[in-house]
Amino acid sequence: MLLPRKNTGSLIIDLVAAAAIFLFVTGAFYAACASKDRALEEMENLTHASNAAHAKIEALRALPHGELMKSNGAVFSVPELGSAGNKAGNITAKETGPSMAEVTVTIAWKNRGGADDKIEYSTITRDNGGGEEWK
Repeated sequence: MLLPRKNTGSLIIDLVAAAAIFLFVTGAFYAACASKDRALEEMENLTHASNAAHAKIEALRALPHGELMKSNGAVFSVPELGSAGNKAGNITAKETGPSMAEVTVTIAWKNRGGADDKIEYSTITRDNGGGEEWK
């Protein structure tokens, strides 16, 4: 006569294995979401910095020659960068020839990991002859 076998401990092993698999899948999902969030924040900061630099370049192009050259070394804030630390813009204007100037706008910030990021926009403008507006 055969006696029924006892399955002692197999239920606990099954539960531990299922919990381990669940924790592994949950951890992988969390890592993927955190990576996506970090990449999204970096792209948003880059977009805001790019838009701010472009707007500043266009505003500088509308200035008369004297005012444009006075803006060399000016610093401005970029509030659109939000949570990015140490966000600041810098303007460099230098004459490159008669009635011409190179204008560079640099925006720098620290990303979530603490590394420095920056974007630079440059343009060469020329005086339209009347000294009123640059093109």
